[in-house]
Amino acid sequence: LAPILGPPEDGEQPKPPPVMRLVVAPDPQEEVRWVLRHLLRSAQEGVPLSRMAVLYRQATPYAALVQEELSLAGVPMAGPGNVPLAETAAGRTLLGLIRLVGSDLPRSALMAWLTGCPIVLQGGHRRSIQPSRWDAISREAGVVEGLAQWEQRLGRYAAELERLAEEGLRREEVTEARAARMREQATTTQALLNFVTGLADRLRAPPDGSGWSEFAHWAQELMTSYLDSATASSHEAEEAALRRIEETLEEMRPLDEVEPRPS
Repeated sequence: LAPILGPPEDGEQPKPPPVMRLVVAPDPQEEVRWVLRHLLRSAQEGVPLSRMAVLYRQATPYAALVQEELSLAGVPMAGPGNVPLAETAAGRTLLGLIRLVGSDLPRSALMAWLTGCPIVLQGGHRRSIQPSRWDAISREAGVVEGLAQWEQRLGRYAAELERLAEEGLRREEVTEARAARMREQATTTQALLNFVTGLADRLRAPPDGSGWSEFAHWAQELMTSYLDSATASSHEAEEAALRRIEETLEEMRPLDEVEPRPS
């Protein structure tokens, strides 16, 4: 650039180019978590939080995910907070569930919901849900859509892993550690199968002719069964969104007196 900008002044050192990294993450949530870890490392190295920024091209799902993860990590943030109700943790979780109602449980849609929402089994721990691993397992098992396919192919995949582990040990073709990993993969596959069959059962909407109160109760039960309420209440905006959704569902109940059969 010297012919255009001229030679540098005496003693002036050219600035090094900014460091850029290309990171491949299995899903948006892991992508945001990688960014969070990078921010925390920089903070430990003395970089003020006020000198950091997280930029994204798509508001969905990154706007809500960035706020959720920063809040869970206790990292203060400043920036746009006008996240639409549909893009909050509670809103995404409930809408994702409703979109799956009446579907053939396509693998792509189910995994998009799992990876983009804070999901936990009622009475369980969030770590029991493994979206990225379940995504890989269902893909390897050949699942596309349909409850019967989920049951048959995941069941067959888990049984095959158990068989290969047992035969491999008997023939001394695999190590104990390798066999243990195969059995653990089979256990994880069975956990995914149990999750899908339980989800399919809960997604059965009230029968035709049911009133608003029945549908409101069903929607509330769906959200209660799968929403990680700790994340959904991680900061004031998310807590307010969850409260608003619950209030809206409650407000639907008296509509039975106006229109007994919603369509």
